Amino acid sequence: MTREKYKRRLREKAAPVLFHKTLGLFGATTLGVGSLMGAGLYVLVGVAAAQAGPSLWIAYLICGGLTLLSVAMFADLSRRLPISGGGYLYAYKQLGSFWGFMVGWHLAAGSVFACALYAVGFSAYFVELAGLGDLGAVVERLLSVALVAALTFSGLRGGSGGNRIQLLFTWGNMLIILLLLFTALPSFDPGNFTPALPHGVGGIGGAISLIYISFFGYQLIANSSEEIRSSEKTAPRAMFLSLSIAFVVYVSVAVVSTAAVNWTELAGSEAPLVLVAQKGLGRLGTYVVGLGGVLASVAALNGTLVSQGRQIYAMGRDKMLPSVLGRLSKKSRVPIVAIVAGAAATTAALVLADLEFIARSANFALLFSMLPVSVALHKLFDTARKEGETISRWKRVVPWAALSANAGLLLTLDGQSLLFGGVLVGAGAVVFLSYSYSSAKRGEAGFSVALSDDERSFELLRRGERILVPMANPRTQKSLFSICQALVPPGGGEIVVLSVIGSQGYKTHRAALTETSAALEAVETMARADQFAQTRGLRFRPLMRAAKSFPDGIVHAAEEENTRIIVMGWSMRDDGSPSKILAEVASRVTSDLVFLQLSKDVDPKRVAVALGGKANLPLLVRVASALAEQYGGHVTYFNVMPLRYTSEHLGHAREIQVDALTRHTRLVPYTIELLCSDDALETVIERSGEFDLLVVGANTRAATERDPVGSFASAVAARARCSVVIVRQSPRMTRMIPPQVWALRNLRSKPVKNP
Repeated sequence: MTREKYKRRLREKAAPVLFHKTLGLFGATTLGVGSLMGAGLYVLVGVAAAQAGPSLWIAYLICGGLTLLSVAMFADLSRRLPISGGGYLYAYKQLGSFWGFMVGWHLAAGSVFACALYAVGFSAYFVELAGLGDLGAVVERLLSVALVAALTFSGLRGGSGGNRIQLLFTWGNMLIILLLLFTALPSFDPGNFTPALPHGVGGIGGAISLIYISFFGYQLIANSSEEIRSSEKTAPRAMFLSLSIAFVVYVSVAVVSTAAVNWTELAGSEAPLVLVAQKGLGRLGTYVVGLGGVLASVAALNGTLVSQGRQIYAMGRDKMLPSVLGRLSKKSRVPIVAIVAGAAATTAALVLADLEFIARSANFALLFSMLPVSVALHKLFDTARKEGETISRWKRVVPWAALSANAGLLLTLDGQSLLFGGVLVGAGAVVFLSYSYSSAKRGEAGFSVALSDDERSFELLRRGERILVPMANPRTQKSLFSICQALVPPGGGEIVVLSVIGSQGYKTHRAALTETSAALEAVETMARADQFAQTRGLRFRPLMRAAKSFPDGIVHAAEEENTRIIVMGWSMRDDGSPSKILAEVASRVTSDLVFLQLSKDVDPKRVAVALGGKANLPLLVRVASALAEQYGGHVTYFNVMPLRYTSEHLGHAREIQVDALTRHTRLVPYTIELLCSDDALETVIERSGEFDLLVVGANTRAATERDPVGSFASAVAARARCSVVIVRQSPRMTRMIPPQVWALRNLRSKPVKNP
């Protein structure tokens, strides 16, 4: 029964959960238009008019033209890489993990600030529409938070509900904008266009730095590529359509607004389009624009929350962020945890930041993210040309033109925005170096499936010491489990039983877990381990990992599972040194190591410990006394000194013995011996015949790469006349360093070859 249960769980958990493809061309365009036409019209027109004056329309014209370059870039990338993740994914696949992470980090931050901006716009216009007067900044922000919560709840349900909200609010807003334009035209006053540049040309640049966020909705389409039918064709078309619609509307509104109302009045109003609407509709215009502002803000916020969740999901899927963020609900097919995380970050921005800071911060994050994407497209074109594809000259110009445009826009930001941007870049680099690099490398190298009932989403939920035991050989399985059982501390712990499946030659790691006979053999291993665990009342976590190599699988599983000790069977080369698998594991992990060289099933009534230095002493005593206690045995501690020993030799031996006895806290009988010999190895080998189990210490990390365990311990394992346990305890400072940081010693950022 257990065997069939594990087979079923393996099939279920190894099979990828995919998005529902619910969007066609109209739906994808609606997503883009709704996200484009929010704050840019109803919140930022007045702030931007304060910078550009009557030339506001020029700022929109230039910004839209420059954005067209980015759209052309994203359209080409989405056509070639139709996967959710947008700019992050494009940079990751072409430029490697560092630049991929930095793009994703800034896109996620930009989306958070954009959502906050739209939520602020909603509260301002809702208060105006409802005639609630001045409720105060705190109450208005609470309204914004309430809207974020409501739309988040709607997004968590999945299905077509969110699409209907987007459709209704986006095109309802469009109708109101058209009504606003036609009714305000009779109030057109050419005199309002003078002076054309009250703050000079720099005023236009300042306005552009504020309104760029208004043109960013096309990226949301790329983020949702996996939910778009025929995405490689539909997504690029939707990007161009949504930008074209928004561009025409933006410029039209800018022209009509500054012609109907003097720019100084627009600049001094928190709801500038109300002034424009009142010119044609009188008091009714207040309600019409209020309704339009509500519809636009909800549409933009809903679309950006959807996209934001997919952005965070894509980074979690690639383990750039915690993997719990990269899971889709099997029922709703939406990334629930990623959506909630994005909503929480948006709420924090609403509580802590003011409107102008939110807008400028969003612009920095989004502009910065575009720079590596431009280089990614150039590299993609370069690779395609080398493979024989013809790339037109104008296409080859697009990446550099977009790079120049976005870099120029970035330089128009004020000092405060650039200072915050520097902090954001620095924080992203710290997160990448301390977590994302090693986590993403593990994700590229393998994929784990836990066959237990619980998902173990959060590391903090794991209690007690955790012991990893890779199992493959049925002959040693029982003995390895016995050692693990003895090492589980009285306060509780968990044994993680690992089976590694080679994924070389398979399209994906997931496929290796479902299409190989080795996976079925691993299930048998897990079923036997389950029986051992139940018989002995142990906490047990069955884990299968597909990996490019067996050492990779063990090392990365130890890091992901945060295991303190690794217990493995011993295997060796013909010359007696550890096998390649053991040598590589020993040279890479920060966990304590316990290797078992088995001559017969472990039944250690007579346990011996060959005392050496102090490096491994705590683990030597712990393993020996725990096993002796479990089997009702006796421990013999012995040192080997030279025949012509000195007082220094004797003092050192006594010091080691006293330290060992101090650590011998279990109620197990023991004996202390002091041996004299000029050949310590031969003496240990000879004495081993008197015991059931011999425990020896390995070398520290300073050992050679070929034999990181050390020649003495390897020779004992090869020649001893009883079973041998070799232990290596990592230095305390090494154990304090997270595995993610230790992995940085191999830091290098390479493109991902297989999208």
